[in-house]
Amino acid sequence: MAAFVPENDGTTIIYIRVYQKFVRFPIISTLINSIIMRFNKLVLNQDKNVVTSQIPKVSDIYNRELLVQSDAPIILFRKYLHENAKIDKN
Repeated sequence: MAAFVPENDGTTIIYIRVYQKFVRFPIISTLINSIIMRFNKLVLNQDKNVVTSQIPKVSDIYNRELLVQSDAPIILFRKYLHENAKIDKN
């Protein structure tokens, strides 16, 4: 499971947690979890170049994107940014 948590306008923290039930022996389970985490870090490092090279787009509640119910955290974050932008202008 991964959680992408925006820290500010240009930084996001990624939290990763591994869950697996197919190995029940503690020592082997720890080894499998370690392998899975190394793979996750490998993939994240490969994606890092793509993400950091993109030009940041304005995230606003008035974008013409079609957001669905699973995008509720995005909508909430954009409303938060919009409300704070109003406060900063005053």
